Amino acid sequence: MRNVHVAIWKLIASIMIMFCHIIPLGIISPFYDMYDCRVWVEFFLFVTGYFTAKHFLKGTVDEIDIGKTAIKYTINKFKRIYPYVILASLINFLFYTILDGFKLRELFGLMLECSLLQAAFPRFPSFYENGIIPFWYLSCLLFTLPLFCITILLLNETSYGRVYVFGLIAFLYYANMGVANVGWGVMGLFRVLAGLSVGAMIYDCSSILESCVRFWPISIISTIPLFMSFLISSDLYRYFFGAIPYKDYICVMCFCVGLIMVINSKLAISEKACKVIEKLSLMLYLFHWPMGKIVAKCYANNLNWIAYFGATFALALVLYFLHVGDAKK
Repeated sequence: MRNVHVAIWKLIASIMIMFCHIIPLGIISPFYDMYDCRVWVEFFLFVTGYFTAKHFLKGTVDEIDIGKTAIKYTINKFKRIYPYVILASLINFLFYTILDGFKLRELFGLMLECSLLQAAFPRFPSFYENGIIPFWYLSCLLFTLPLFCITILLLNETSYGRVYVFGLIAFLYYANMGVANVGWGVMGLFRVLAGLSVGAMIYDCSSILESCVRFWPISIISTIPLFMSFLISSDLYRYFFGAIPYKDYICVMCFCVGLIMVINSKLAISEKACKVIEKLSLMLYLFHWPMGKIVAKCYANNLNWIAYFGATFALALVLYFLHVGDAKK
């Protein structure tokens, strides 16, 4: 059973990340205050950690070999994503072929770096160089998710052990590195593992409070901390409260409280609607960078931020309906 509240907030998180990349993409926009929205990547990590923990701790594991189980789960998760990663890189490839006059040999290497290396190997990405799509999140998740799954399977009988191990990982990262500061190489792996660990702790907390948070008023109340994280991360709070210290830490706490409250809530909405929202959030995340580069190059005026969001949403909808059409055949 999918959770519509989480699906909607995943869509909001994708939009916030689009705002975050307005400046590095070269988009002209009045929304520069919303540049510092990187903390919303943590939201995706928390949700991924939660649902991975739920999959292994509430479900039944058929395989005796936990390493095989972890790798199999990771492959099944990523094989639905990587075709779109390659497609996003192809769009980027064609853009630089047509508009920047790159040589074919250079572009072939560029495409390999975008789709295969950048999305498969954690390393330092040249985000601001032509043609590089920042897929560090996927590459780090690809490497850390099996380790996370193995740890959950080893600790599936002890919730106290899980809280200690995952709490220690999260504390070591957030206490020493801050929030949303590093997104590449070894520290990128650490950041992703810390986010997944918080998601596992959210699962244990929400399981304890499950009977309390099923009532519909809790679903409404849960929007308060999530909306607060939206205001704080977007810097809109400055218009109301002035500067707030440790705002990223406050956002993380709001994510945790909001997800604990909303994660087990039930709302009558079709499974299909949830799938549509979740698929759109994935498409926006994967395709906003190449579409933003195209818009910034071809439509350089004060309204190109409208074209940026419009083109990205249009492409996301087209790809979704193409995917649905293929699935029906």
